Amino acid sequence: MSASLTPTSITGSGTSTLNVTTTTKARGTYTLTVKGVSGGITKSVNVTLNVQ
Repeated sequence: MSASLTPTSITGSGTSTLNVTTTTKARGTYTLTVKGVSGGITKSVNVTLNVQ
């Protein structure tokens, strides 16, 4: 499994897209933690990825 962000950096209230690539052997449910850092502030959220 691999992941990438496009774009890798944003300013203000911009957005970024998380792309996750898996193989068919990776079927299952995964919890991913997405973390954002801006200056001294860090925010994180858990999301669920279902690979069928």
